[in-house]
Amino acid sequence: MTLLVGQAFSNRSRVPWKIFNRWENCLHLVKSVDFSFSHTYREDNSCADKIVTLGLSFHDFLWRDTIPPSISLEFSRNKIALPNYRIR
Repeated sequence: MTLLVGQAFSNRSRVPWKIFNRWENCLHLVKSVDFSFSHTYREDNSCADKIVTLGLSFHDFLWRDTIPPSISLEFSRNKIALPNYRIR
């Protein structure tokens, strides 16, 4: 997912037409933000992994001011730097 977002920043033609207008609006909002992309294994940030999984289940944009209950445990563990292991 991060790779696609990184490509979209460098090449606007990579953005699907269905979300192109939203993408342009986001670009306008982040013009003054300094950020970079890097890879992190999902075990290192299970909270972000859960948020992405949760976000993929929505069809429309959703803004939250609170932590969704389904990720509160991961958020708490992440906040105090507890390790997270993925066992198969």
